Formats: sequence, C-alpha cells, structure tokens
Amino acid sequence: MPGSEVRPSASDLGVPEAFLGIAAANLRAAERRQLEVLLSLWDTRVLTMAGGGGFRRFHDLSQEIRERVLLSWCDSRLPQRRAAFQALRKAATALASMLPAADGRNPLWDSIGYPGPPGRVADASPKEIQPHTVDRETTLDCDVCVVGSGAGGGTAAAVLADAGLDVVVLEAGDYLDDGDFDGAELDGYSRLYLGAAALATADQSVGLYAGACLGGGTVVNFTTAFRTPQDIRKEWAGHGVGAMTSDDYTASLDAVWDRLGVTTDHSRPSRREQVMQQGLETLGWHVDLMPRNVRDCDEAVCGYCPFGCLAGAKQSTTKTWLVDAYRRGARILVRTRAERVVVENGQARGVEARTSAGHRVTVRARAVVVAAGAINTPALLRRSGLQNENIGRHLRLHPVTGVAGVFEEEIRPWEGMMQAVYSDELADLHAGYGMKLESGPFHPSVL
Repeated sequence: MPGSEVRPSASDLGVPEAFLGIAAANLRAAERRQLEVLLSLWDTRVLTMAGGGGFRRFHDLSQEIRERVLLSWCDSRLPQRRAAFQALRKAATALASMLPAADGRNPLWDSIGYPGPPGRVADASPKEIQPHTVDRETTLDCDVCVVGSGAGGGTAAAVLADAGLDVVVLEAGDYLDDGDFDGAELDGYSRLYLGAAALATADQSVGLYAGACLGGGTVVNFTTAFRTPQDIRKEWAGHGVGAMTSDDYTASLDAVWDRLGVTTDHSRPSRREQVMQQGLETLGWHVDLMPRNVRDCDEAVCGYCPFGCLAGAKQSTTKTWLVDAYRRGARILVRTRAERVVVENGQARGVEARTSAGHRVTVRARAVVVAAGAINTPALLRRSGLQNENIGRHLRLHPVTGVAGVFEEEIRPWEGMMQAVYSDELADLHAGYGMKLESGPFHPSVL
C-alpha cells in the first residue's frame, strides 16, 4: 500500500511489524509455518511469474503490475491462492486504517471525517470483581469448575453459586472493564477478541469473531437481545430436547431478560438506521425497535461499544451474572487457560490449567461445565482425550454480510446506537429460516 505526499505508506505506519506481531501472538504453529513459507516465496521470480508479472521479483514491479499480480491471486481457481490473498489483504488494509501515525492519529481518519477513539473515561466505575490471584503452582477444590465466562459460563456460575455450590471459574482472557476501554479499534480487537479478530476459516472466506476476555462475547457484542424463536424451540424439541418448548424454558428466558435489563427504552435510531428504517417503511416491510440488554445507555459513545462499553451500560456477564457469582463466593481466575478436563471412570473430576505466567493450576471438582465457546469448547474436549465423533462437527455460525451505499447526505456510520431497529420481513424464507435486516456501527477497518 504505497504512500503519497499527504499520506504515509503502510510501511511508514508500521503495518508489516504489526502484522508479524499479531501473527506470532495468535496463529497456531501450522498457520505460522504456512505464513513463513508464503512470505519467503513472495519476492521470488517464480511466484511473480505464476501471477502473470513476468520473471522479476515482486519489489521490482511497477505499482500497476503489482496490483495485477495480486488480483490474479484474488480470482485464482486455486483455493490456496485465494486464501493467501484474502489473509494478506485483510491484514494490510485493516492495519493501515487503524495504526496511528506519529501524531497519534491515522491519516485516513481525516479524509473520511472519522473523529478517532474517544479515549478512556476518567470517572469510570470501579471494577466489581476481584479475580482470584495465583502466583505459584496451585490446587483448588470446589463443587463445580466452570471453563469460560461468557453467556454460557457466566450464567452457569451465577446459578450454581446461588444454589450454594462452591464454584471456580477459569477464563483464559483478561478482566477489562469501563476504565480499561478507549474505543480504539486496534486496541479493542487485540485485547478483547479471539485471535485479535483475525480468526477465519481455513480458506479465509468467513471471518470468525469471538470474545476472548472475562465476559467473553457479552463484552463485545452489539447488545441485541432476541428471545429464542418459537420455530427454533419446536425444532430442537423435535430432536429430543423436549424442555425447549416447556414453561420452565420460558420462565428461564424471563429470568435472563430481567437480569440483563432487556428493553427497547434505549433504542433510538441513528441517522444510519433512520435511512434503513425509511427504506423498509417505503417498501411496506416490517420494522421494529431492537430489544437491547443495556441500562442508561449513552448514545454519544455507543457506536464504539464493539471495543468495550465506555459508559458501563452494556449488561455483559461482568456486570451481571459473574458479579452475582462473585458475591456468592465464586472464585474467578483470569489469564488462566484450561488445558485438559480430568476424566476418571467416565466422569469429569476437574481441570488442569495454566496461567499466562506459566503457573500450573489444578482444579479438583465434583462436576465440570465446559462453556469455552463454539471454537474452543470442542478443542478442549479433544485435548482431554474424549473420542465422540461429533466433537468439533456440526458447527453452526451466525453469518453476517454487509451492504453499503453512497448517499447525497453525510452519514457517519460509527455514530449513534449500535443497533436500534430491525426487520423480520425476510426471517422465514424456507422452513422457518431466513435473515434479519439490521444495521451496525462501522469503523475504518471495516469501511
């Protein structure tokens, strides 16, 4: 990505160094080896010739021919080439739009009217949880060990602790709260997301966003709170989970909604969403306010909430269920990665873990709840020696694709509520499946 008289190049911004740092910290060993091979071959004559650039090194090519070579990889019939192109493209363009220059601002921001991150809140509320400290090899005894602290693990920890059980929660990520957030994309992605938000399928065709901090995905999600649809409840019941259509399940939903404060009271459409709403109404399509799990939401900084809620309004598990569990005596360990579930005679009897400082932690428990997310839960079960052929299979993602438009008026897509309106007009296209139409805040790395 070349520079100009008014814009530094990607190299000037430090994109190569940042890219290698993120790769070293987040890629698996096999992925790092693949990247090393790709980069070692990139500036060879053979690779350039394969892309239609002639028998020259890549750095000797003109800008026009470089672009032609890259586009040939983008449109290649070989999936490996397409995957390599997408990986490099995503990393280069995202980092070039996020990394600050010497003055602390990215030069791209001024050209699109982006104000930059709002910075940390001076009067942020103090943290409500004091994590359990481990500074040496440690063994803990408890009734239940919960691996993961997001929507599943956090809720389970609270319910179990409320029942009088001794609970230990293991979280691989850090504990970050209102005063730790500054609204910056790169900082948020690096500290709050699994793989620094660079995780993707093997062919790079689908990006995978997952939380990687205390509170998991509940810290970074868009606060959208829909109840499990009736059609889905009936489908799951048809697969043998009869409780899904029971009154008890409905009561559980009610309890969750109450604890998270789900309402439409803080669903004020921004100009970005007003445009979508006007279009839906013009078509005569369904449109309604978005139910959200927030309290006293501040519209001024809400669009930066994917990088942590600066206002402390988002009702993540670090504001709700984990606080409940902590107040009832649960011990919560952060920066502690579960390595293996200990299984004895077919029963889970504990967890072996290790802190980021290298200290081994052994948790002995009567039961184990594994709620490490759709990506890491099957990986942990495999590492634990479990052999069920379904572990790691049948993964279902929450697919999202975006559509952008050009308007005569200025619309700042990072402003206003994250999501305030939605449409179910296309929600049932086939057998109860379809899509919801929503809007969301967009920042430079996405634009």
